[in-house]
Amino acid sequence: MEIITTERIVRQLSLNQDHKYEVWIELIEKCKPTLRIFLNENSDFYSNDENVAWNFIQAKDLEPKIIKDCKSILSYFSSEQVFDESGIIVGLLNIDSFEAKRIFDQYGIICHTLDQSVAGNLLFDEGIEKSVDKNEPDRGWEEILGNNPIKPSNALIFIDRYMFANDTSNHITFQHGVENVFQVLDRVLPYKFAISYQVLLVFDASTLDNKGDIDFNLIVKNINKIKKRLNRSYNIDIEVVSINKTYLPNYDETHNRRIISNYFLLRLDRSLKAFDNGRSLYSQTIWFDWLASKGIVRQKNSDMPFKAQMRYLKELRKSISTLQAVKDQSVVSFAQNGNTHISIKDLRNRLLK
Repeated sequence: MEIITTERIVRQLSLNQDHKYEVWIELIEKCKPTLRIFLNENSDFYSNDENVAWNFIQAKDLEPKIIKDCKSILSYFSSEQVFDESGIIVGLLNIDSFEAKRIFDQYGIICHTLDQSVAGNLLFDEGIEKSVDKNEPDRGWEEILGNNPIKPSNALIFIDRYMFANDTSNHITFQHGVENVFQVLDRVLPYKFAISYQVLLVFDASTLDNKGDIDFNLIVKNINKIKKRLNRSYNIDIEVVSINKTYLPNYDETHNRRIISNYFLLRLDRSLKAFDNGRSLYSQTIWFDWLASKGIVRQKNSDMPFKAQMRYLKELRKSISTLQAVKDQSVVSFAQNGNTHISIKDLRNRLLK
C-alpha cells in the first residue's frame, strides 16, 4: 500500500489534536504503507532533525517517497505511471470533496480529505457475507456487488484453478465461468475512466475437458469477447495465465477462490462459477470485504482483510515469477488481450507490481 499525502497532513497526523486521526494512524501502523509526500515549499524535511513529519515517519518505521517536479496534486494523477508503481494507492490529501471525487471517478483511487469523517470512506465500510444453496433462486452477483459500478478500483485478479472446468454431474460448463467473469466485471468496471483497467485471470488449463475440444486458446478467445459486451469506452487489458504443478512449488497456495482488487477482496469457498440466470450453481459462502472492513473501525479483534490480500498477492507474485523464469516459454500458457504469442514476462497487471 502507498498513501499519497502532503507534509502538512503528516504533521497533522503526528500532532493528532483531540485524537481526531486515530483511525488513520492505526491504519498506518498496521499496514506500514509507503508515504508518497508532497513537501511544503522551502521544506526542511531532510535538513531539520526536529521536523515533525520526518519524526512521525521515523517513529512509525515508514518509507517516505518524495514527489518531485510536480506542479500540483491534481496534475500528479494525470500520468498512468503513478498507478503502475503500486497497485494499492490511497489519497490522503487537503483538497476539496469535489476534486477527491474526481480522482475517485477518473482513476479508481480512494481519495480522502483529512477533515472528512471516515464514516463515508469505503475503505472502512462494512463487509458482506452471503450463504447460498445449490439451485437457490433469486441469487446473483448483484447481491454482493450491486447493479451500478461505483466501487473504486483500476485492477482485478480472479484466482480459481477450476474457473473454466466442466462439471458434467451438475451440467456446468466453461461457459458458466466466462459468464461469471463478465457479470463481475460489468458490476465493477466504471462506465467512464481516464486510464486503462487491468484484469488478470488465473486458472489451471489441465482442469479443462480432457477430450481436447476445450483448451487454453478457446478460453482466451471467449474471454476476449467479453470486452465488446462490456461496452466501455476506455482500454481494458485482460490477461489470462494457466498455472500447473509442474512449474510451481507453491501450487497449493493457488487453490483458494479469490477476486482481488485494489481495495476489496472476494472469497468463495466452492467456485467462482457462482451464479447462472438468477440461481446459485453451488452451495457455498461468499465473503466481500473492503481492506479495512474489520480490524480498525469495527470488529477490532479481527485482522484487517488487507493482511490476507497481501498474502494472496505475495504467493501469486511468486507463482508468476517462477513462470517468468521458465527457460522454454513455449510451455507457459499466457495471453494478453487475446494474443497467445506474448511472453508472461510482459504481464501488466498493476496489483502485482
